[in-house]
Amino acid sequence: MKKMGLRSSDTRELFFDDCRVPAINRFGIEGTGFERIMSGFFIGRIVIASTALGLAEECLDIATAYAREREAFGRSISRFQYVQGMLTDMALDLELGRLIRDKAAHLYEAGRPFAKEAAMAKWFITESAKRAADSAVQIFGGMGFMDECPASRYYRDIRAATIGEGTTEIQRYVVA
Repeated sequence: MKKMGLRSSDTRELFFDDCRVPAINRFGIEGTGFERIMSGFFIGRIVIASTALGLAEECLDIATAYAREREAFGRSISRFQYVQGMLTDMALDLELGRLIRDKAAHLYEAGRPFAKEAAMAKWFITESAKRAADSAVQIFGGMGFMDECPASRYYRDIRAATIGEGTTEIQRYVVA
């Protein structure tokens, strides 16, 4: 299947029509599968948040480096107030994201309830990483729109993070 992002990760459909699993091969107690899957989602949300955090950090790094070297109107675009604003917004979101993700991970490691914090981490970090990728594309200008520019790939790839392990809307529901 072709997709807009995460092109290095193969995606396929898998069907289990009329599939019977012998009782000896079942995982857990019959009727508890949904709860088992959901508990995996909570951990997965921390993992996706961490991955998105790394992508956002890379967006900040490449956008900052490019802004310092790119000149327009006789000076580095890193000196333009709007570019500075985009870069500082990215940096602030990174710091806040780390705090939220670390709290969720700490609660998990301590064996305490963490579903709400994991949902907050995934929600905030994936959405802020989406903004970071968008800002990186904007800072790169026309080059940011080209497939050869890493910002373009990050922009396409991060979209999947807002869907996997539950959409942003599901994260809001979990938090509420």
